[in-house]
Amino acid sequence: MIPLDLTAVDVTAKDSFPGVVVAGDPVLSTRTVWTSEDGLRSRGVFEATPGTFTWSFDWHEFFVVLSGRATVETAEGTFTLTPGTVGGFQPGDETRWTIEETFRKAFHEELVGRD
Repeated sequence: MIPLDLTAVDVTAKDSFPGVVVAGDPVLSTRTVWTSEDGLRSRGVFEATPGTFTWSFDWHEFFVVLSGRATVETAEGTFTLTPGTVGGFQPGDETRWTIEETFRKAFHEELVGRD
């Protein structure tokens, strides 16, 4: 095991926003810190600056919020995400995110439908 402080790890901004921006000018940055040999599982950091966007999941994800504040709307309800919050998404989840202060989460994701 090699310890890694995910609250401070450098992330790289995406060239284009992969979700649909609804308000503001959010910037999405990520860093993958581990990928399984078969490429179906990965772990890393997701960071977004303030703004509102929609996002569709086509993978299973477990996450823990490291910093910031966001509100996410799903079919199950509206949730406030703050440091220490854990949660998950399933393939097919449609979400609407409002990032209130730069938001960072650590994630473990598992892709589906790949051979």
